[in-house]
Amino acid sequence: MNNLLIVWNDVNTVGIPIIDEQHRGIVTVINSLYYALNGPRSEDFLEPVTNMLMAYTKVHFSAEIDILEAAGYPDVDNHRRQHDELIADTRRYAISSLKHDDARIMIDFLKNWWINHINREDMLYKDFLIKQAPK
Repeated sequence: MNNLLIVWNDVNTVGIPIIDEQHRGIVTVINSLYYALNGPRSEDFLEPVTNMLMAYTKVHFSAEIDILEAAGYPDVDNHRRQHDELIADTRRYAISSLKHDDARIMIDFLKNWWINHINREDMLYKDFLIKQAPK
């Protein structure tokens, strides 16, 4: 039985070790909530996982923006705006999930975040950062 919503593989890497580690951490959080969702006590996991995700995004987004700025990434302002929107969306979906006691609301949001931000938007800076990396 596969209890994972997202299976990490090399396609998901951006080639910057700390960002890749943090992305793996986000996948762990998503998969933990997904696992709980399919168990008898998913409601017990929703609030702690949501709190963990809120804290994690602050750390991750700060690190990612710092790296993009240091590398001179030309679209850093747009990426920062996307992060601000994701933080607001995370809060909104967390509140809705908790209000309705429904982890599926948060799972759907997180899956969409994984597909649309991490696997699309973050991949846009991948080649730029790899070219900027010290040889």
